Amino acid sequence: GRMTPRSGTTPLGRQLLGAQVVVVAAMAVTVTGVAALLGPPAFESHMQQAGHEQPPLVLQHAQQAFQTAGIIALGAGIATAALGAILVQSVLARRLGTAVRELTDGSQRVAHGDYGTPITLTAGVAELDTVADNLNLMAARIHATEATRRRLLTDISHEMRTPIAAMNVLLEALEDGVADPDPETLAALRRQTARLN
Repeated sequence: GRMTPRSGTTPLGRQLLGAQVVVVAAMAVTVTGVAALLGPPAFESHMQQAGHEQPPLVLQHAQQAFQTAGIIALGAGIATAALGAILVQSVLARRLGTAVRELTDGSQRVAHGDYGTPITLTAGVAELDTVADNLNLMAARIHATEATRRRLLTDISHEMRTPIAAMNVLLEALEDGVADPDPETLAALRRQTARLN
């Protein structure tokens, strides 16, 4: 089955999206604060350079219109940038989340003894592709080692079965009195013991 996240953990995609939202919010607050601090003095400075020391009512209205238009433009720009950033981050998070899920599922197959099914990632994240390739290499090595172990156990059991059977036959023959413990019988037992060694 699929591995469930540990309690208290958040999936990677949500973590990345949350981090992006925090970054965009911090950017919006910073840009708005800087614009609010620098915009009005800059406007006033330009008005003074134009020769308007004490702005009449029209100039006050112009300054307020400039501030309102600036806030609206700034808000629209920040909202558009935030929406774009969140959409891009959502796509990337989904793509990365898919790759991590495929990697997790594949590593669980290996952990449960399925060494023959390679881990393939559809998302194409270079670093995770490297991890998948390394897990596939490890699984292939484990598979080869397991096959060697099985073959070795089969060979050993086959090689041991024959001398043990021969020794059992000789021992039964000695116990039943069919064979005598003469040098020939003892030599046959020694040959089977040597074969086992």
